[in-house]
Amino acid sequence: MARKILKPGHIKLLTPLAEHIVPTRGPRVKRLIAKIVLHINHSLNELPEYLRRLFLLGLRLFDLAPWLFSPSHRPFHLLRKEEQQLYIELIESRLFFGILRIWLFTARGLILLCYYSQPEVAAAIGYEAKQWARQKIQGRRSALRLTESIIQKDADVIVE
Repeated sequence: MARKILKPGHIKLLTPLAEHIVPTRGPRVKRLIAKIVLHINHSLNELPEYLRRLFLLGLRLFDLAPWLFSPSHRPFHLLRKEEQQLYIELIESRLFFGILRIWLFTARGLILLCYYSQPEVAAAIGYEAKQWARQKIQGRRSALRLTESIIQKDADVIVE
């Protein structure tokens, strides 16, 4: 069983962040958000210790930065939904939020990776991993056969 990396404070922050990042078209139930946060915990277990600590430090910085910059002077997880969205947009648009923008880019990628790996989402978008892999393998085999036939024709021309 994977070690529990995310503490309740981290989960309290990642849940509203995931709600802003998860696509609005598609499955978006609270239970799915909870599964995404659990999947993030498993993903963080796979990271080296120093990257895990940097991610969690960035998470804490992301939560506390609105306390300095927002008129309400509250952390991210206590802001209203509209204020949270404005804060995310502010980080994406301002240059002086460089470290936070990079962290947000990383967090968004991790959240979306965990979102699209959920079976409910795969079913909703009609994605079947085995079928996709089978098609890719067949395509590569046909390309390989075509390449082999071209090489054989070139070899026949050289021999003649």
